[in-house]
Amino acid sequence: MKQKLASTLILVLILTTLCGLCAAAESAPADGLYSISVSSSTKMFKVVDCALRVEDGRMTAVLTLSGTGYGYVFAGTSAEAEAAPEEAWAPYVENWDGKYTYAIEIPALDQDVAVSGFSMKYQKWYDRTLNFFSSTLTERVDTAPDGVYDGVLRSDASLEGTACVLTAKGGAMTVELSGEGIDALAIDGAEVAPENGTLRFTLPSLNKRIPAQVNGGDAYLLLNSAELTDHSVGAEDGVYTIDVRTDSNLLKITGCVLSIRNGKMTAMLTAGNSSYDYLYLGLAKDAPDDESAWIPAAPDASGAFTYLVEIPTLDNEIPVATHSAKKSLWYDRSITLDSTTLQSLS
Repeated sequence: MKQKLASTLILVLILTTLCGLCAAAESAPADGLYSISVSSSTKMFKVVDCALRVEDGRMTAVLTLSGTGYGYVFAGTSAEAEAAPEEAWAPYVENWDGKYTYAIEIPALDQDVAVSGFSMKYQKWYDRTLNFFSSTLTERVDTAPDGVYDGVLRSDASLEGTACVLTAKGGAMTVELSGEGIDALAIDGAEVAPENGTLRFTLPSLNKRIPAQVNGGDAYLLLNSAELTDHSVGAEDGVYTIDVRTDSNLLKITGCVLSIRNGKMTAMLTAGNSSYDYLYLGLAKDAPDDESAWIPAAPDASGAFTYLVEIPTLDNEIPVATHSAKKSLWYDRSITLDSTTLQSLS
């Protein structure tokens, strides 16, 4: 009787374990990239955006917080965080908008998940509780702002670690890389033919495994936004006109002459108004303490304000600060010189 009861208990335990594993498997959506809503136990840890990456059934949540007070986030309690090695903590990574993001692995959806945040101000871990709501899951596409970036491909094939250049324009993204060692490449079933030794293909989304075939074998390609850096774009030495985009109607550039000598680029920008007596190559918060780098306005023959600015790159946003003579205040702006509009004057 006792033996039969023991056997029954073992069977129940096995079934319970299997059911638990099945439930855990069912709690993870299909592999992919999603947006998901998240509740927090406190306003001091407000999640304003969450991207959920699912890879081989494992879920990684990339949390964007409303504030910038936490240096690290840990998937667990504050006591567990303190006992864990520092490499287990998730450091903040600034996104395109300068907000802090943290990537942590989570065990399940629709249940309380213990996390902790390390306050940079108080040098202390604080316990928080999050809940990820499966009913809010929607497929997500991550794109880069217009610009040119250096990146590194992640893959389970020979392309792992390959350097590439990403060009983003109007939400469309194109990847370029060397075709050396790649006899055949297809992305989502579409074959990619090399052009002068370069492979070029459209990337549907960042931060997501894209199905591919590399040298005849099934694989995936992944480009993480956190690993992208600005790619320096230049042109041959000469003198050009070039179109300049800005992020604000309060700073209009009506003309630009770009001089390139030994690879160094200098732009003579002509403004559409005379509101700003100085420009600064950088952020408004840094300008007051860096007066030697202020770029003074110089009226041209017609009285229009011009500025002589060293340009680090084409096709990428360049942060500049404008100084209002009337209000004696600095404002953050950005300019982008469009290489496709280059017209030679020399």
